[in-house]
Amino acid sequence: MKGTIGIFIPTMHRTGRHRYIRYLSDELASAGYKTFCFSSYSDLFWHDVSKKGESMVYDLYRRIELSGVVLYSELIKDNELCSSIISECEKRNIPAFTVERPMDGAYNIIYDHGKSFGKIVDHIIEKHGARNIFMMSGMRGNSFSLERNQAYRDSLEKHGIEYDETKIYYGDFWDLPTRSATAQMFSEHKALPDAIVCANDVMAITVCLVLSERGIRVPEDIIVTGFDGTERAKAFFPTIAGSVPDYKSSCRYICNVLESYHEAEHKHPGNMHFGGIFIEGQSCGCDDIKKQLTGVLFAELYEQSISQKLIRYENDNLMLSNIGNGDVRKLFANMENTLRTLAPDGIEIYLDPHYFDASVNDGGFVLAASVIAKQQRFSVSFSPIRHGEICSQALSGTDQPVIFLPLFAAEKNYGYLAASFDPDDLLRIEKLYDLVIHLNILLSSCETTIKLNFQYEHDHLTGLLNRYGFYRRAGELISDAAEKGLDIIIVSADMNGLKYINDTFGHKEGDYAITLAAKIIEKVTGRQGICARFGGDEYLAVVVSMTEDEFIRSARSEIEHINRISGKPYGISVSIGVESSSACDAMDNLEEIINAADKKMFMFKAQSPHKRRD
Repeated sequence: MKGTIGIFIPTMHRTGRHRYIRYLSDELASAGYKTFCFSSYSDLFWHDVSKKGESMVYDLYRRIELSGVVLYSELIKDNELCSSIISECEKRNIPAFTVERPMDGAYNIIYDHGKSFGKIVDHIIEKHGARNIFMMSGMRGNSFSLERNQAYRDSLEKHGIEYDETKIYYGDFWDLPTRSATAQMFSEHKALPDAIVCANDVMAITVCLVLSERGIRVPEDIIVTGFDGTERAKAFFPTIAGSVPDYKSSCRYICNVLESYHEAEHKHPGNMHFGGIFIEGQSCGCDDIKKQLTGVLFAELYEQSISQKLIRYENDNLMLSNIGNGDVRKLFANMENTLRTLAPDGIEIYLDPHYFDASVNDGGFVLAASVIAKQQRFSVSFSPIRHGEICSQALSGTDQPVIFLPLFAAEKNYGYLAASFDPDDLLRIEKLYDLVIHLNILLSSCETTIKLNFQYEHDHLTGLLNRYGFYRRAGELISDAAEKGLDIIIVSADMNGLKYINDTFGHKEGDYAITLAAKIIEKVTGRQGICARFGGDEYLAVVVSMTEDEFIRSARSEIEHINRISGKPYGISVSIGVESSSACDAMDNLEEIINAADKKMFMFKAQSPHKRRD
């Protein structure tokens, strides 16, 4: 493998995106390159906080080495993001290619839609003899609309047909406006046109539907053409004639630049133009109208509908059975069947654990769940990702491209999903996006539940466990220690002189002193125990495998250290009582052991009155 090429393309689940990825990934594979596709759920048009978490999927490439980048700059509406990717490519000395929208510093691939559209108009004039030709354009003033309007006019005038601006109607590239525009067309012109050329397939299909509703046949009465070559246009009856960009030639161009990039003394980024390929269809009369595959299409659509319902049912069931779940590990442990169905060759989910575990602060991604077909295994490992990787070598080693989709909620980036995928399997791509949406809802719910549970179990001032949290966690800790045959200690601690601090320096300083004492107890307790704030200045701890003397010595040492460096006009003083027990005894006699520790604490408190620091 020569290297990896990153393709940045949003909304891969929408019709038409995948064909380009199929051609390009095949061409790259033939040249010895692996394809990584980074895709967001939206086009990032709205530059607000709600898109921040989603857009971070486009930062993943910074963690790995790439041999080149293909940026679908026309579809990604965040100009700053696109510019930053090109700048990073310049720093790395790798080529950056843009598609449809030229940008400085990149090899810009431009499809000449105007010429391609003109060829469609030429075709219906030269081959089908159309003279009275109307046009269904896109949005008024839109650059794509203006380009195709001009091509329509040029073709008419080239063939000696007078251009009439009143024969252009605007369907805004979508179905509802096209319906209105078609109705307006027939109300303003009584004679049927020979043909209606449409600026995209959606409008062409809508025009055909409106004509059919009026009893007008296509193509016998009126020829209709589209533009885009979408799957829907091929599946529609009659199939829609039109044009598609010459993707194959542009993909070969990318590979040629990649092969010669590092050998060339001078790099020459700039614009490279490509034409389109005319697609014959039944809607213009080129394909036999009798070749109606309605039965086959209905059968395929029915199977797809059933499959879609099953996966939606599974995703909905996954969400309903896990909503409110505060354990993210349990969430992914229940997902094996879903993941195997969606990505048979391999799928991995990576999370930023600090959203789901308050003890994690570094924000590095961990592998939460994975299915790798060749290894025939499913795992929920929560293992750290290797440096310089964004997916496992097993996943990147599959024959298909790998797609990366964001897991997010507003500005929060929970992680991402990585899956091997077949660009031709549009239905499975849609299912992946559907799973991502369900996961985003579940992860947001999980984070919220964890936060609520934390607030319910913890003291808001010190961050220690509260009384409820102590008893809940103490039971788990002691039970685990009992299974291992370990001993525990119960620590009862109470601040000395808090009233003096409050009365002399104010309650803000009193709160600070309470927090400082809590940190001392927490530090001495360490990871082998738990500690809680039981009252105003009272603390309780359970520690495994530590003796009474060890705890008291460590606590005194830490108190002395804090008092030396605090810079406060008062000192922290804490009376401590410690009672030891086997974990097995503590399971049945916890309250008695706590009472014994309290008695020792009060004894020390009586013997060691607090003295202010002068």
